[in-house]
Amino acid sequence: MPKRSRLKIESKESKALKKLRLFSGLSQREMARRHGVNPTLVNHTENGRAYISPDYITHFLNSLRISKNEWNELLKGKDKNLSKRDECKKIIDELSIEKLDVAHSFLVYFIKS
Repeated sequence: MPKRSRLKIESKESKALKKLRLFSGLSQREMARRHGVNPTLVNHTENGRAYISPDYITHFLNSLRISKNEWNELLKGKDKNLSKRDECKKIIDELSIEKLDVAHSFLVYFIKS
């Protein structure tokens, strides 16, 4: 990876990476830990100061369990699947413990089938 650039050129990829991280509720430090890189690299990539390799993007997406299709839609500005996830997270946050238990059982069953 080349050294950090003095120029700050935010690309659609750098903006999308930041949006995904924020959507996941992770700080740059938490994302770096999950991604197995230095927090400075996460910062420089998001702020357009470092080259973003295809391998970096693939690893980033895998660590957040985001599909390539969702990534491509996000780059096109059509992130409806992420909006659905965000809606689901908001609904889950508002559930009572009893309803959360039911939702959890359903999701576990749904994933396994």
